[in-house]
Amino acid sequence: FIESFLDALQIESVRIAGLSMGGFAAARFAAENSGRVERLALLDSAGLGRDLPWGFRLSSLPVLKHLLTRPQRWLHERFFVAAEVEHPYAQHNDAYLKYAFEVTRNDGHALAVRHNMPVFAGIRGQRNLLSDEELAEIRAATLVIWGEQDRFFPLDHAHRAVSAIPNSKLEVLPNSGHIVL
Repeated sequence: FIESFLDALQIESVRIAGLSMGGFAAARFAAENSGRVERLALLDSAGLGRDLPWGFRLSSLPVLKHLLTRPQRWLHERFFVAAEVEHPYAQHNDAYLKYAFEVTRNDGHALAVRHNMPVFAGIRGQRNLLSDEELAEIRAATLVIWGEQDRFFPLDHAHRAVSAIPNSKLEVLPNSGHIVL
C-alpha cells in the first residue's frame, strides 16, 4: 500500500515514522524499499518480538474476541489505556482517555479489530515478525523511540532492532508507555 501510494503521488523518497503496527509497516517498507526511505523512526514498534499482553492473545481466539473487542469503557480503560499510557489518569491525559474510548465506538472499529487481531496475534504472541535479515536490509538512518514502561512491547524489542539495523540509534523515554506522551 505504501509503495502504491507513493507511486501514485510520484514521490521517490520519504522520511517515514510509525507507531506500533505503523512501525511494523514502516520497517517492512524500509527493508523492502531501502532506496526510497531516507530516514526512519520506529516508535514502540510491533514486529520485533513475540511478546504481547495476554489480552491481545486472548482476543485473537474466536470464543473471546467478541467479548474483548466490544466498546466497554471499564475494560478499555483498565486494559488498553492502562497499557498504552504511563499514568493514564494524570490530568494531562484527559483528552487522550476520551479520544481513545471514542475511537472504539466508531462504527466498524470492533469489526476491524475482530477481523485483524487473529492476523496480528495468536495465543503464542505476535504472528508476523521482522527477521534479523529483514532488519539488516534497512539502510535509512533509523531512530528507535521506546517508552520505558511500554506494557505492549518490552524494551528488549527495541534493543533487538538497534542491534540489527545498521545506522540506528535508540532513545528510551522515561515515564512513558506504549503511546509516547
